[in-house]
Order: sequence, then structure tokens, then C-alpha cells
Amino acid sequence: MTDNTPPQKDQMVNRKSVTDQCSCDSGQTYAACCGVFHQDPTKITAPEQLMRSRYCALVKKNIDYLINTEDLGKDPETARREWTKSSLNTHWLGLRILKSDQKQVEFMAFYSNPEQSKPQALHELSTFSHQNGQWRYVKGKLFNTPQPKRNDACWCGSGKKAKKCCFQ
Repeated sequence: MTDNTPPQKDQMVNRKSVTDQCSCDSGQTYAACCGVFHQDPTKITAPEQLMRSRYCALVKKNIDYLINTEDLGKDPETARREWTKSSLNTHWLGLRILKSDQKQVEFMAFYSNPEQSKPQALHELSTFSHQNGQWRYVKGKLFNTPQPKRNDACWCGSGKKAKKCCFQ
């Protein structure tokens, strides 16, 4: 059974009060974590680092990084339009790595957007490859994610139970 709860409040980075913390929830500063990879993707040594840095790029709306670290099966401008459109109203809340190895990373990313009244979760098994000295995202398999139970932690990262927060 997969743990579909987000990191607890004490495990999540409070991005409102600690602005230099990396949004990938590693606990490191952006400059020491994903900032290094955003400047030079060839410094990535494992798929989990790429996964975390791509999540951080989503938070920062760094579309160029997403395109540059993806094994594109489509025109880069088409990819740019799709990433830009999806990032307009998405607010990323947290990342939980469920498992990773040398080719795949299974994760859950929590987000909200104005089209949905409650936070959502993206549960994916991502596949990566190492090409020409750089790790790249190849594809992802999405999983259905049930809403949290009433007494689970709310996905927004507030630390409150779901029934007392976004899932009333």
C-alpha cells in the first residue's frame, strides 16, 4: 500500500518563512540543492536529483529547465506551450519521494489550482535515462490517488487533519 499523505508540517519546508529553502523539500537551501542543477544539469548524478530539480523547476515556473531535461518526443515549442499553460494556475504544495533506483522514481506531488476546490495529488512512476552525459526524464506512469481520509494530514501542508482543513 502506498502512503499517499504529504510530508507532515514539521517535515515540509515552510516556504513562506524560509525563502532560501529548496522547494523540493530536501531541507537544503535552494543554492546548495536544485539551484546547482538548474544552472548546470550535467551535475545531476541520479534520477532522484533530476526528479527533485524538475519539481523545483515547476514551483519556480522554470519552463526552460523542464524542456532541457526532458527526452522530448515532440517539438520543443509545443512542449513549451503545454508547460506554460499547465503552470499558470498551479500552486505546488509539496513533494514526497516514495522510492527511487537508478532508472525510476516513484513520487507524489501535491498541488492546488483554482479549478478544483481541494488540493490534488499527482502520483507517478517516472522513468529516466542518461544520454550524452545528462540525465533526462523519459516518461511517466500515472496512478489513481484517493483523497485523504478524514484524520489524515491535509495535503496543503498546514499540519491540520484533512477534515479540519481543505477536505471539510
